[in-house]
Amino acid sequence: MSYSRLNPRQSIFFKTACDFAKKSLEKLDNYKTYVKNDNRDLEYYELDSIVNNNACYSLIFLCLGIEAFIYDFGARFLGDNYVKMYLDKLDVISKIVIYPRLVTGQEIDRDKKYFGDIKKLIKIRNEFVHSKSKDFIPDNINEKDISDFIDRIDLLTCFKSTIELITEIYSLINDTNEKYIMKIELKDLKEFIKNN
Repeated sequence: MSYSRLNPRQSIFFKTACDFAKKSLEKLDNYKTYVKNDNRDLEYYELDSIVNNNACYSLIFLCLGIEAFIYDFGARFLGDNYVKMYLDKLDVISKIVIYPRLVTGQEIDRDKKYFGDIKKLIKIRNEFVHSKSKDFIPDNINEKDISDFIDRIDLLTCFKSTIELITEIYSLINDTNEKYIMKIELKDLKEFIKNN
C-alpha cells in the first residue's frame, strides 16, 4: 500500500460535477414551471438547454470522479501494474464490487439503494457518452430523445449515492490515514449537498 499517491483529477472531476449541477439546479424550478404549463416559448428552450446540458455535464464528471476514485483505490492497495494488467478492463460497476473484496476480503452491500443509484447513473452516462444514431423521421420527433435529461435522474441523489459508495468502501478499511484521505476526497461533494 502506498500513502504517497495523489489523484488530483478525481477532485477536479467531483468539483466540476458540483459546478455543473449547481448551474442546472439554479434554473430547475423555473424550468419545471414551463414544463408544467406546457409553455414552449424561447425562454423555455433556453432554460431547457441550461438545465439539461448542465445536468448531463454534471453526471459525466461525477462518473469520471467515481472511476478515478475506484482506480486509485485499487492501485493504492493492489499496485498499478496489477490493476492495469488484470483489472482495468472491467466495467466500472464490476470494479466497484471487486476492488474492495480483493483489498479487504469484504464486499460492499449491493442491496443498498445507493448501489442501484450508481448503476443507473453509470448506465445513463454510458447512453450519452456512447450514444448511437437512430432513424430520423422529421414529422415524428420525440422531444424526450433530445432533452428532458433532468427527468431521468435526480442530481442530488446521485451525489448522495456517490458519497455513500465511497464512505462504505472506506468503512471496510481500518486505517486512520485512509479515513483522512476519504475526508479530502468527499469534501466538495459533501459541501455541495449541504448547500443544496
